Amino acid sequence: MAGVPLLTRQAAKGAVSNQKEKPIMSNKQQPGRKPTHGVFHIRGEGKNAYWTKIGAAWIHEDGEGLNLSLDFIPTDASGRLVIRANKADAQTQGEAAR
Repeated sequence: MAGVPLLTRQAAKGAVSNQKEKPIMSNKQQPGRKPTHGVFHIRGEGKNAYWTKIGAAWIHEDGEGLNLSLDFIPTDASGRLVIRANKADAQTQGEAAR
């Protein structure tokens, strides 16, 4: 996001020093677990929208969030990101996204 300052790991730790250190999210897949969601970059609207799968996501064990693994980072600022639950393996990725 333009204009939003990013904190270094050390600065972020200082900003929340009263909290226990949490692991930093990585883009490594979780071994032995299939992704529960797909991550898509969407350009356009409605039936003319163009969906591009850019990664995968896994639900946290406590169900309160997601870990993301992105294969690509979109450079098109006019698009949006969508995270969708995976459907049955028999369907194609394109069908699962819509």
